[in-house]
Amino acid sequence: MKSTFHQRVRPLFFVLALALATLGGCRKAEPQARKAESQGAETEDGQARMSGVITEVDEKARTVEVRDTLPTQNPNEFTRLYRKYRVPMDCKIESAVGGPAQFGDLTVDKRVKVRFTRDKQEFVANKISLRAEKAGEKER
Repeated sequence: MKSTFHQRVRPLFFVLALALATLGGCRKAEPQARKAESQGAETEDGQARMSGVITEVDEKARTVEVRDTLPTQNPNEFTRLYRKYRVPMDCKIESAVGGPAQFGDLTVDKRVKVRFTRDKQEFVANKISLRAEKAGEKER
């Protein structure tokens, strides 16, 4: 009797699981990745913005890697997004007080705001603004 019950229930369970998967009941990981990839507010001219902390500077290749910590749907979790930007010579770099700055002023652990566009497989910075340090933040 027990085996007959299992023979009837097992196919129903399989059909139910398949139906839930196709209706979207099992797509937890994909929206977070999509959210992290599309993070950044689009402006009217097709540029996007991101703010974070510089984790790497390559002066020869003129690239800057920025880390942003994104909140996920769970308030106890965060997703860290590392993105490398190519900084062309015509990229506008601003200091924390609003004046002009140089590429040499971009150093590790500095907070920045980046306005960028996507060119094929790379991100190209159009404007980088250094941000003032938070008042209660400790230096590392």
